[in-house]
Amino acid sequence: MVKVTLPIFFKTEESKRQELIKGDDYSLEDYCKERKMIFYNIACIGPFEEDGKIKYTSIFSNGEEFICPLPIKEVEKIIDAIV
Repeated sequence: MVKVTLPIFFKTEESKRQELIKGDDYSLEDYCKERKMIFYNIACIGPFEEDGKIKYTSIFSNGEEFICPLPIKEVEKIIDAIV
């Protein structure tokens, strides 16, 4: 079984509060914690846009979306190196 370890943004109580307060001005990088996750199944990846710019990568696994703080090209290289 192939595994891929990637950093993922996780919401905290503070980040959830800031998201409610700031709305569109909310930034994942400013308010979410990064934690490493190990994926055994990645269905697909795609660009994730914030502030009108593609900054991060959406990772889809088992019906869930995870946001990785790395650019999509870097995530692609990591996955390609393992597979």
